[in-house]
Amino acid sequence: MSYSVVRAKPYASQLYLDGILDEVLQSGVTGAKGREGINGVTGEKITNSQILKQAISIAHKLVSKGARGRNVMFVMRNHQAMAAVYFAVLFAGTVPFIMDPNTTVFEITHFLKLIEPCMVFCDEEHYSDVNKALESIPEMKTEVKMSDKEELLKDFANGHYEKPDEFQIPDIDVDATVMMLPTSGSTGLPKATLMTHRGLVIQLPISWTYHSQFPTPTECCMLLTTPQWVTFTMTVTSCVVYRVPVLMSRNKPTVEWVKEMLVTYRPTWTFFGPAFVKTLLPAITEDHLSSLKLLLDKLPSSAILGDVYGTTETQGYITTVVPGAPLKSTGQVVNIFDYMVSPEEVELVIGSVPGVAECVVCGTDTGPAAMVIVQHAGDVTREQIHKTVNDTLSEHKQLHAGIAFVRALPHTHSGKIKREECKKLVQELISAGECY
Repeated sequence: MSYSVVRAKPYASQLYLDGILDEVLQSGVTGAKGREGINGVTGEKITNSQILKQAISIAHKLVSKGARGRNVMFVMRNHQAMAAVYFAVLFAGTVPFIMDPNTTVFEITHFLKLIEPCMVFCDEEHYSDVNKALESIPEMKTEVKMSDKEELLKDFANGHYEKPDEFQIPDIDVDATVMMLPTSGSTGLPKATLMTHRGLVIQLPISWTYHSQFPTPTECCMLLTTPQWVTFTMTVTSCVVYRVPVLMSRNKPTVEWVKEMLVTYRPTWTFFGPAFVKTLLPAITEDHLSSLKLLLDKLPSSAILGDVYGTTETQGYITTVVPGAPLKSTGQVVNIFDYMVSPEEVELVIGSVPGVAECVVCGTDTGPAAMVIVQHAGDVTREQIHKTVNDTLSEHKQLHAGIAFVRALPHTHSGKIKREECKKLVQELISAGECY
């Protein structure tokens, strides 16, 4: 039951969920039968029953390997095999940590050390990077399984039956950890946020608060969110509960690919991130969006917009609806292309370049920008810094807004960087053409 139910009138999505949870719990995992998913690349349709059977066999294998209660890592894109593995680890009582599929060896290494998984499920494109990361941690005996190849998943689960009616999900504490998600946190390096079983259930109705018909509040959900986001876990889980077909694609959600899926499959529901919408809208026509049932078209002047944040850390939305009084974050995280980026992570990488004395990273409309102090003029070039950052960090963390070499940075009396002043300074340097 969500916080909204406790504090106010429940939505239809919450009432339906409250009514069906007992049925799902009583019927076990067999309650997920029916409906189908669509492979956005091939057009192939796969039913929930098929995914369920695959998930059960994988879950049996995980239990037999002693993985219950231990951590596993996912580095996968959106596809039906990923959904099967996702449900398998939940059924087995294993705790998944779900990474951004656009991640780098450096980032994989960081999280391997942090969560110490007993197993990594990854796509073929990530297999080499995962193994490179593990080579740098020889004491870690982690098994790596390529999971986007059906024959390899079958081989992994070989000998374990897939009869849903005979599988028993272990008893759990509702406040025990069900999964871990990466987060930039408010300061420092990226972290893993723990989500409980209770927290996951709280999330499920949130996306469907505008709907009144249940089950099947919409005909087809196009899932563009990559797996590390709460919106992915909310959607892939709730669509089973609410019996909504899911359109998934392992291709990167570029403007051209999303246009093609909109035309080919005519989805009726999806999530669009604000930064992606800015690039999508100039490239599409009204007809591309005509199949979507709910759009914010033109807001009246009386409409109230609330700042919303915190789904990962708080396991529910924190919002304000007071006009002119937006919530303020006390941390130093910046929003870059719909990703939350910790400047300190990027600064750590820049600081590893020989000759860099100090640096600060700020968010701008076009991406992160860095102001850098070097030990000796001419010792460090922009090209060196860009190469180090690009080779180490994901694309959204790279210095798209440029680098400016400066002689000094503003500090407090205690020696801390004055980040608000740095933001103003970097904008001035960009305007003057000195940050590129």
